[in-house]
Amino acid sequence: MLVILNLAYNMDIQKGKELFEAKQYKECLAYFLDYPKEIGPEGYCYLGRIYRDGLGIEADEKKGLEYFQQAANLGYAPAQYQLGGSFLNGWGVEKNISEGVKWLRSAAEQGYAPAQLNLGCLYMDEEELYNEKEAFDLFSKASEQGLAGAQRHLGWMYEQGLGTKKNIHKAVEYYQKAAEQGDAIAMFYLSEKYETGEGISRNDSLALQWCESAARQGYAPAQNSMGMRYAFANGVEQNDEKAFQYFLQAAEQGWAPSEYNVGLFYSRGRGGCTQDEKKAFRWYQLAAEHGHSNAQCNLGWAYENGLGCEVDYQQALHYYEMAAANGDELARNNKELLEARLRGSNIFWTKIWIQTKNWIRRYLPF
Repeated sequence: MLVILNLAYNMDIQKGKELFEAKQYKECLAYFLDYPKEIGPEGYCYLGRIYRDGLGIEADEKKGLEYFQQAANLGYAPAQYQLGGSFLNGWGVEKNISEGVKWLRSAAEQGYAPAQLNLGCLYMDEEELYNEKEAFDLFSKASEQGLAGAQRHLGWMYEQGLGTKKNIHKAVEYYQKAAEQGDAIAMFYLSEKYETGEGISRNDSLALQWCESAARQGYAPAQNSMGMRYAFANGVEQNDEKAFQYFLQAAEQGWAPSEYNVGLFYSRGRGGCTQDEKKAFRWYQLAAEHGHSNAQCNLGWAYENGLGCEVDYQQALHYYEMAAANGDELARNNKELLEARLRGSNIFWTKIWIQTKNWIRRYLPF
């Protein structure tokens, strides 16, 4: 009798799983709700995901939480993982880090790799939980199960010497494993190592190949890197149009270096786009808001000279000061020159004074 019941349970679950994987969420929901007692914790977990994420229906995070809780209480690790995520993010319940960690740990202790990965990330990211050794051990366990994200994180731990001795060769080994599974960030890390020859024999062709693969997956730093390659003919033929397209793809994801580069291209009319100071100004603004010091300096210059905006000396000084605080020497010089102009000082002697100060900073540090 027990064998027959288990067989029926497996058949019920399998049908529901097939509907879920085919993205027939309404049919999956109806199917599982027809077998409320037979579907067990795995079925509850699928119901939780459908309700929480609003798959084919209007989202109901609280109802999703209830199903995750039912399955988690029965010891089902994937549900414990989902429940932990709900507490960590405040989905259907008040945000509670300690409760989230408790459920992630329960799933991780059962060997559930996604929970091991996420718990390891928490140990690295949350100040009150910070524990390099625990994170390293969790990433190692998840990596042994072939989880690409864990392999990439483990590579990073080896590269930085976090929770273990620094080992760049081990780092590259794990980046390679993750990259071969399609992890875009690992692809980019591996590209950088092939380009520099750090931990692996330098190979410009493979560096380009992995960077391009990461860019195709939409990883913004890789897209920006491909833009730089085309802009400066690094391993490819110089092509401003391709450079601009890569920069734009990354900029639209909010990647500050690319926002700045798009601004430069509009300012200079490069990459097949018409020179447009207003568009350049808008992209500099976005990059400046994301902390890019060169963009902050260029924004100051735009306000000082009315490029894409009205002249506003106070705003110019504000952005020069912001960029200077981030270490931009040109912004510091521009700020001092503008202040001299506003005071009516002699610009020629102000420039001489600034050049002298810069020489002292560079060659006589004290």
